[in-house]
Amino acid sequence: MLAVTAAMVVPSIQTSGGSVADEAERMRIIMRLAADEAQLTGAPIRAILKKDEYSFEAWQQGKENGEWFALADTQFRAYVLPQNIHILTIEQAVNYTNSFALDEDEVAKEDILGYILFLPDGTLSQLNIRLGNEEDTRLLEVRPGPQGVRLKPQDESY
Repeated sequence: MLAVTAAMVVPSIQTSGGSVADEAERMRIIMRLAADEAQLTGAPIRAILKKDEYSFEAWQQGKENGEWFALADTQFRAYVLPQNIHILTIEQAVNYTNSFALDEDEVAKEDILGYILFLPDGTLSQLNIRLGNEEDTRLLEVRPGPQGVRLKPQDESY
């Protein structure tokens, strides 16, 4: 049943709508899929957020240590935002550091704004992501539990 649901959702998220609202909804759907994928596969997944794009990697444990690998599934490939839309800010909702997802050298050389970590037990980084441009801004809240990844209603103050 999950495969059927994913098959219906994936085609609808492959193309960009171009508006801030469409891009925020696309990001919300993909983040929820990443959380589900981590739980289904048992492998941690991280989203890599840059100003103009985001992508996903999975952790693969090796004999001595593990390594992050880009996810090959179409919906998790690097996605470049439309030209006038950017990830404006990423704010931690809970103050903690998880060195598992963080690669400080990578952050410095690739202009990475931050990571979202999705663990197989349903735990995830608790962040607020502000997406938009001068005309429109949307706030994506990443939280564990039933609320999961949600768009904050536009009429609530950001």
